[in-house]
Formats: sequence, C-alpha cells, structure tokens
Amino acid sequence: MNDDDTHRSRAEYVADWLELAILRGELTAGERIVESVWAERLHVSKTPLREALRALDSKGVVISHAYKGTVVRSIDQTAARHIYEVRLLNEPEAVVRAIPFHDDASLSLCEEALVAAHESGEGQSGLADRSIANRRFHTLLYRPCENAHLRRILDEIQDQVAMISVAGWRRHATWVDEESEHDAILDAVRRRDAEAARDLITQHISGFLSRLDD
Repeated sequence: MNDDDTHRSRAEYVADWLELAILRGELTAGERIVESVWAERLHVSKTPLREALRALDSKGVVISHAYKGTVVRSIDQTAARHIYEVRLLNEPEAVVRAIPFHDDASLSLCEEALVAAHESGEGQSGLADRSIANRRFHTLLYRPCENAHLRRILDEIQDQVAMISVAGWRRHATWVDEESEHDAILDAVRRRDAEAARDLITQHISGFLSRLDD
C-alpha cells in the first residue's frame, strides 16, 4: 500500500467512525465536531480527519461553515420528506432494472445484510448497526442496475436515509415490521417478479414516509 492509499484508508476509517458516532447519538444534530478531540480519540492526524469531514459534507451528513467549523447536519421533517420522496421516485425503478442482473452471489450478499440487521440489538449501538445493515441491503438490491445515473442519485442520499431511519426508530420501534418487508422484497427479487418487487418497495418506502410527520 502506497502513501496515498494509506492516507485514503485513514480518511475512510475516520469517516466511518464519525458517521457511526452520529447514528449512535454520540454526536447530535447541530453539534460541532471538534477536530482536536476526534483526532486524538481516533489516533489520527488532522489531515485525514479533515478529509473525512469533507467526504461527509459531500454526503450531506455534516455541514462545514467557514468560521464555525463543521457541525452535524440537522435534518428536519421537510428535508426528510424530500429525501424519501427522491427514494420513492427512483428506488423501485432501480431495483426492477437490477433484477435481470442479479445472480446467486449478489442475492447472497443481500441475504447477509438482512441477517446482520436481524442480529442487531435495540440500544443506540444496535440501532446504528441495523441502519447500516439496512442501507447496505437497499444498496445491494439496486447495485446491478445498469443505469449509473439512477444508482448515483440513490447513492448520494443513502447516508442521510440512515440518519433519518435511526431518528424515526427512536420515536417508533418499527424495525420488526420493516424486517418482514425486507424479507418479502428479497423474495420477490429472487423470483424475478418485477411487479411484486416494485409494489413492495413502494409500500415499504411510503410507509416510512407516512410516519415522518407522526
């Protein structure tokens, strides 16, 4: 591994840890991320930390201010609704287009993500792990889609979706129902039933969207 690869992997490591801290509630909406504190905590220099913050900023997880530094993004109900509307408009189509290109290996990865979600706990750490596993499941479902633009639209909001889902679960413990919905979606994809998959994903996303205002 050369120096550039080492630097990149450190930045990715830091970004993963910061996002996990946000999902666990260790860093809360609007909270400033103090570079010196997190550099010391993660045993890295400020260079990969700043690169990680730039990456999270581009994903909409944090917001960088010229004079205030970087703070955790606060996603209000309107913003959350808009993000889920983007999912609703694009994800069912992306998954349907991916179905012909799924094989045993890709479906096995989807199943592994569901198992990881099933095995997550119910505390703050468990909710974070569940959200990450669910995000991976949804990404794997549409990954074989040949339309790179469609995939990119969904990839760009996945981290924000994870933040919204954890916040929603803290209010309503709906993950049991969502697990059953995921199982049904994967079954439809396995059977290459595009119509059923589209309907199930649409219902799945619409259900969460309807609960955002509760």
